[in-house]
Amino acid sequence: MPTAIDYPVKKRTSVLTTLRFQLLPPNSRVPTTYTITAEAAQTPVTGIALDSGAPVLAGATSVTLSAPVTLPNRAKIAFANGVNVRLTSAAAASATLAVEPVKDPLTGEPTGGGTAIPASTAGVYNHGTIAAGSEYLSIEPLPQAIFPGEELFFDAAGDNVKVTVATYAPIGATVLEILPSPADIDDGDIASTFATIAIAGATDASPASQPKVVDATTFADGAGYAGLVTGTNRTLNFTFQDVEGDPGSSILKQMLYIDQNFDREIYAILRRNAGFKIQPEQYEGACIMTQGDQSSPVQDIVSITANLQFQGGSFRYTPTDGDYNLLTGEYVPPGLAV
Repeated sequence: MPTAIDYPVKKRTSVLTTLRFQLLPPNSRVPTTYTITAEAAQTPVTGIALDSGAPVLAGATSVTLSAPVTLPNRAKIAFANGVNVRLTSAAAASATLAVEPVKDPLTGEPTGGGTAIPASTAGVYNHGTIAAGSEYLSIEPLPQAIFPGEELFFDAAGDNVKVTVATYAPIGATVLEILPSPADIDDGDIASTFATIAIAGATDASPASQPKVVDATTFADGAGYAGLVTGTNRTLNFTFQDVEGDPGSSILKQMLYIDQNFDREIYAILRRNAGFKIQPEQYEGACIMTQGDQSSPVQDIVSITANLQFQGGSFRYTPTDGDYNLLTGEYVPPGLAV
């Protein structure tokens, strides 16, 4: 028979906590999502050609081949006239391929409606793998700059492979320097990211929720007070050191001290990592800055304390595995929900 109450003894700590944000565009509380596509070394597969009577127009989302092929989802075909197309679904012995909108070879945009690939043009399916342990990740040109510490989850063989970016990469970069990849990544695997910026010198991050209570006392309550919760004000207070060259602290100071930026909002993400394949606890949402105080004692570091207020329905809280679900009444012990 049990001789002790069997609860986990591990306490949550701030180890591996990250505080990152994206500067939101004016008049928007929705963060921009960018797609990053792995570009592995190429192993050509030949024998692919467009049908003789089927040129492909710019903007087209399907391609007709002269013979059926079997290709995986996200496969990329490089045609002889220099236009590349990527599948949006797997092809199983099919001559009609569903593809991303085909780009015009002159403008590089999926618009115009002119011929992008002439009929009968030959193509090559390029396939390859970026091996586990790699410290460099070849990618298609970056749509947005990526900052150190960004975590990218690539869909590789149905399993998310987490890649951590090690150094800054500008827009258009085709190689990311990363911490050693934990698993193989195939050509065409994609990762979605907000392209966030870390607050590198953060030393404290304290989320808070202050319920809004109004007086609901009636004569039936006698001498007692009754309150009614009508909402809650969710905030995030944090302290960070002023690290030279840190874009995160630079952006926040410009929001605080430059008049033209006083009403800008950010999308902040506080993540407390719970371990390998365990859902991290996460607080995120669009925020306004309500306070920013600097401190610079003699012979000491400059530190800044800031307070963010999450904006209404943009706020999201994601509990970690092992938390009780108040909405469903379900409880799954830590680690068993993986």
